[in-house]
Amino acid sequence: SNTHTFRPNLLNESRIGFTRFDQVSVNRLQDLPIAERVGIRNLNRPDLPFTGGLPQISPSGFSTIGEITFLPYFNVINTFQYTDNLTWVRGRHTVKFGGDVRRRQFNYFQPPTQRGSFSFSGVFSNNPASPGTSGSGLADFLLGLPNSSSQEAKLNGLTGQRSVEVSGYVADTWQLTSRLTLNLGLRYELTTPRSEVADRQSNFDMSVPGAAFRVASASGPFGRAMKATDKNDWAPRAGLSYRLGSHTVLRSSYGLFYDITGTNRFQGTIFAAIQNPPFTSGQNIVSSATQPTNRLEDGFPALTPVPVTNGLVGPNAVPGFTFAGRWQDPNTRTTYVQQWHFTLERELGRHLVVDATYVGSKPTKFFVNLGVNDPRPGPGAVAARRPFPGFANINGQANAGSASHNALQLTAKKRYAGGLNFLTSYTWAKTLGDFAGEGSKAQNFYDRSTERGRLNWDLRHRFVSSVSYELPFGKGKKFLPDAGGVADRLFGGWTLGGIVNLYSGEAATVGLATAVANTGLGSRADVVPGCQLRLSTRTPNRWFNTACFTTPPNFTYGNAGVGTVDGPGTKQFDLSLLKNIPVNEKRRFQFRAEFFNAFNTPQFNVPNTSFGSGGFSTIAAAGVPVTFSRVSRQIQFALKFFW
Repeated sequence: SNTHTFRPNLLNESRIGFTRFDQVSVNRLQDLPIAERVGIRNLNRPDLPFTGGLPQISPSGFSTIGEITFLPYFNVINTFQYTDNLTWVRGRHTVKFGGDVRRRQFNYFQPPTQRGSFSFSGVFSNNPASPGTSGSGLADFLLGLPNSSSQEAKLNGLTGQRSVEVSGYVADTWQLTSRLTLNLGLRYELTTPRSEVADRQSNFDMSVPGAAFRVASASGPFGRAMKATDKNDWAPRAGLSYRLGSHTVLRSSYGLFYDITGTNRFQGTIFAAIQNPPFTSGQNIVSSATQPTNRLEDGFPALTPVPVTNGLVGPNAVPGFTFAGRWQDPNTRTTYVQQWHFTLERELGRHLVVDATYVGSKPTKFFVNLGVNDPRPGPGAVAARRPFPGFANINGQANAGSASHNALQLTAKKRYAGGLNFLTSYTWAKTLGDFAGEGSKAQNFYDRSTERGRLNWDLRHRFVSSVSYELPFGKGKKFLPDAGGVADRLFGGWTLGGIVNLYSGEAATVGLATAVANTGLGSRADVVPGCQLRLSTRTPNRWFNTACFTTPPNFTYGNAGVGTVDGPGTKQFDLSLLKNIPVNEKRRFQFRAEFFNAFNTPQFNVPNTSFGSGGFSTIAAAGVPVTFSRVSRQIQFALKFFW
């Protein structure tokens, strides 16, 4: 970086930076031809990258063995950044200009099922006279007879996608009067869609009769990146601060912010164009109930190369395998979020400040998963009801979602005085939207209006308070002010602390354990009109009224709304006790005793909302132990030394 002062009122700062994000997760047996060693042939293939290790083996009724199918995983991102900012102070104005250029290199590999998977249902060990009550998946595994085998593998190694992000801005802080300050700004952003260094990506093209995967090329309709560049990303900002008297301040602001999630997001196996054919190929082998088609020891035949004709991979390009895939809207526009707030802040006395804030935000053109090849409900074969019967499910990445968030926030803050400080806040909020997160699809792609509802992170009420109190004992304190030596070390330097978290539960949606729409996809239940969903007494064994839901008629979608069930809230009290033990003026020890969820209050999770399952409406777990979030009481002792 370099900072240069041209004049006392004109300052320039330039920076050049490089960042490398290196995330690698491999299957433990990656470097070993272990499948060959245990007698599964034709699996650890030298002509396919990263096939070392074991396949996934799934005997019905038993735990899956082998290795995770989507490993190894390599995600290496290099970012080259060039930034320049100029600050100019003139009169009542402080004006800032700046620009930023980032060149990104996305180097990536993650397979769908590189080493394949084998399923054992028990069909070959059952009694033909009583097929529903006999047979064992484990027995079929010991016989080496899978009922189905599948493999979808990437044919090339790491891919290298490239993109450039350019932005510029101007901002002015204008001190109109001693009471009123305005902040005005305008920002422009441009992000190029990802291209691949060797054009190893393709996109599902629905403009071709019967549809096809179009391979990236400079001569293609949207070029090597297969998407148009959004050149209309202007982002205005405005804010004001007005002092009403000596103890009250009014603040308000509005801003429009772009989110490049839909353009340069982590795309994984769900949406990445580099995962499409012809750069992946696959095979499905299904055995009849009486005659095995393949044996575990035979592994898989060599994958058939995917033929490309005039830059297209058409339906049934690989005989016997129906490709699923990914579609990225070539006319994608950048997601943007409008945010605004209105705050009134008041100082009460010397050390207490309270404020009330209205906060709003409105995401528009939000990233959603569109099932562009989802079948319509109906009887008979699923494929015939798809818009493009020659292909399976297509995950569609498009900026077609929207949401809204509105909240009232109340805060009280006491600055440290008399040994006490605290921060208390309460939020009353509502968040609605028509998307459910990465990978989640609408129940009915053809009528997305039914998807709008409470998002699962909608917490209507949230109260949080933290307090710290230094006990008034020891030298210079209210009690034992003349204590010294052993007495001061024993009774002085103690601090009590606590955090209270009280908030309402997350929203959940009732789906069907067994869908009846016959689409091969999930769907929701039907609602019984007039039924009272909330029970007067809710327990983990019955959280909501199960009689309020029923199964829709065959070949239809359910009418249950999104986010209609309230999960349990959180009531957690954390306590701490600290003791500072000085060594000299600069150095000290600190003993800490911390009690998380001190009263061991159960923090129940969202209930089972799968209608038709045995545990419907019950709660089977509490907290998230893997992250220590909302768990049972945890006690921690620590000793720190401050040098």
